[in-house]
Amino acid sequence: MRVAVVGAGMAGLAAARDLVAAGHEAVVFEKSRGFGGRAATRRKDGFVWDTGAGYIEEPMRPFMPEEGLARIDKPVWLYNGGDPQPGRPTPPRYAYEGGNNTLGKRLAEGLDVRREQRIETLVDLRDAYDALILTAPIPQTRVLLETIGERRDLGEVRYRSCLAVGLGYEGPAPDRPYVSLMAREEPLGWLSLESTKAPGRAPEGFCSFVAQLGESFSEEHYERPTEELVEVASGYVRDLYGLANPVVSETMRWRFSQPAQTGDFDAANPPGVQVLVASDGLTGGKLHHAYEAGRRAAARLVGSTG
Repeated sequence: MRVAVVGAGMAGLAAARDLVAAGHEAVVFEKSRGFGGRAATRRKDGFVWDTGAGYIEEPMRPFMPEEGLARIDKPVWLYNGGDPQPGRPTPPRYAYEGGNNTLGKRLAEGLDVRREQRIETLVDLRDAYDALILTAPIPQTRVLLETIGERRDLGEVRYRSCLAVGLGYEGPAPDRPYVSLMAREEPLGWLSLESTKAPGRAPEGFCSFVAQLGESFSEEHYERPTEELVEVASGYVRDLYGLANPVVSETMRWRFSQPAQTGDFDAANPPGVQVLVASDGLTGGKLHHAYEAGRRAAARLVGSTG
């Protein structure tokens, strides 16, 4: 069986790996130059920022290559303005020293992944392959399905937008009992002390942070100029740690960051279909949820071949 997989995020890579392991041919089409989807990393002038998933949770552990993997032992604290406060106990989490997109690169090894291939219609793929697996966010998947006249019950899926800003500063990383802050006030949503999270996140004598701005702010200010977003994000680092004027920055804009409301995998993929939907919008917003979606789609196809 020849299967085309649209998207080289966690779901697409999981599906392709399981299909190949079962003796089938899988070709992955990815619109960008990278692997791993939201396990995204930006690099600039020796700084490394995870601008997507800040860490990888324990359910992904069986699928994660060991080399360069760092366990995060410090907890997540809460921030409501004023002084950060301890939060609930934090389960084991992980990050890669060279950036979390290392995970996607490793999972893609040995697979036929064709990057910088934007799929705008499914007509040709449907004719050329025995089956298709679509892993893009649900709004994009709906558009693709319409190109072959399909309308599926994908549910009332809703995504959060997110503006992520990587910041680099001269000076040592602040010594704090936490690795990141979950904010309860906008515009901040999340602040990660990248240099504390894993080694190699900044040149010697420097430190790095990632600020993810909150859902409402990100939606309202999605097209706001980059320099203004940097000013908003760096204000929190200044107020909390006394670091002013970042020496370098990088911004990532996620229109479909994480599903805030998911659909149902089985309803979206009725028995017998050869075009399967394996978006995280059907399973959940964590990396392991996306991976699960890809594996479920591959299992459907492998099972259908006996």
